[in-house]
Amino acid sequence: MQHSKTAPVNKTRSIVFSAMFVTLVFVVTFFTGFPIPFAGVEGLFHFGTLVMFTIAVKYGKRYGGIAGGLGMSLFNIARGVAFWAPGILVGRFLTGYVMGYLAQSPQGQGASLWRNILALVLGGIVMLFTTWLYGSYVLGFGPIPSLGTMPATALQLVGAGLGLMVVKYLPDLPEA
Repeated sequence: MQHSKTAPVNKTRSIVFSAMFVTLVFVVTFFTGFPIPFAGVEGLFHFGTLVMFTIAVKYGKRYGGIAGGLGMSLFNIARGVAFWAPGILVGRFLTGYVMGYLAQSPQGQGASLWRNILALVLGGIVMLFTTWLYGSYVLGFGPIPSLGTMPATALQLVGAGLGLMVVKYLPDLPEA
């Protein structure tokens, strides 16, 4: 059996890009986040969702899911609200994965504006639903009070829409 030297290089490269993307989401979320209290539950606006969306659309579902899930859950731990971290890990992973999956097109990852818009809308629905579900039933805030996180979360999606303008200008990842 012959071993390929490119397999370890590809795996290492994938790990490095994943770590860079997680760090980018964490840093942007950390430095742009501010709370928005609404209906008794504090939501948070930040541009981390913009970064997650842009990564997912341009570089695919795996990178989008990993960057969003790990980057934002680490942010919640650093912010002192670790009780949100498990739900954010799962919810943002699913959001980034769905966004990246839907942005795939025959022209290439993120090449179709309409697919990218679809990715933002449907990924946004996943993000809103998973945040509400986790707050309502896992954290026990209840269905109505958990709606208080929705305005800030929806604003994040509006901010993420800015990613539609920059995706086509981002470089492709290098091949092995």
